[in-house]
Amino acid sequence: MTRRVVGASAALVLALGAAGCSDTPALPPQGAFNIQLRGGNECGASTTTANLGTPVPNDVRVIDGEETATVTCEVVQEDNGSFRVNGSMGRRGGNTLTIGLQTPLAPGGSVSANISSFILPVDNLQSDPATPCIVSVEPGFNRGGNFGVQPGAIFAGFTCERFVDPRSPSRLCEAEGTFIFENCTGL
Repeated sequence: MTRRVVGASAALVLALGAAGCSDTPALPPQGAFNIQLRGGNECGASTTTANLGTPVPNDVRVIDGEETATVTCEVVQEDNGSFRVNGSMGRRGGNTLTIGLQTPLAPGGSVSANISSFILPVDNLQSDPATPCIVSVEPGFNRGGNFGVQPGAIFAGFTCERFVDPRSPSRLCEAEGTFIFENCTGL
């Protein structure tokens, strides 16, 4: 089952509201992503778009444990106000996305990240260790809008200059997209 949430900002407010009720059971982690690959013959596809749920414009999330979906995430605020972010989401036999920030993310900022994905029909791809992807919650990054981060939730954009197949390093793509994780560890 997928759930619709009206607007990413509303989803973040709902996540915070749920955290304030101590007798309410924790909501399961949920998320969504979209990704666009470019690169022609070197990539294996001229342009490929894939998603799991839809972070924008329809705000449809996949929920951990429902319809073969697995979502795990942590968005934990550090003492200095920045956020440690790690997460993965996928559906058995379908598209997946795993994100790990190399350093904590400041609200309104950008950081390097390791990203990997299994995208049908392209297969396994990951950020080149020598050229990490960029994850950002800056307003307007990657043509995005209401990006943000708070304890337990993030909505961000990403770009990857070099997205490669680890089994075939000559297979080179560029990637960009958006992702959202909610109800994560860190509330």
